[in-house]
Amino acid sequence: MAAAPLAMPPACRMMSFALRETAMSAAHDQYALGRSPREYARLARQAELMRPLTQRLFADAGIRAGMTVLDLGSGAGDVAMLLAEMVAQRGR
Repeated sequence: MAAAPLAMPPACRMMSFALRETAMSAAHDQYALGRSPREYARLARQAELMRPLTQRLFADAGIRAGMTVLDLGSGAGDVAMLLAEMVAQRGR
């Protein structure tokens, strides 16, 4: 049986949101290649090119259906989507 998520008090949620927004803003300002439709398209092409290698890396690391995984800061979300496919509907 999976553990229930911990409830976060409203003040903590607000602080968490504020910290996340500050971090996102800082990361946005510091990204060397910029934030443009062209850059997002480049990242999507790069993710598609690297997908087989990334998937094999995760499989070799033991990522399997039903697992719970956490993706922190891997870019535009392509890696998170690949992980979601690998852990399937039973995973998180």
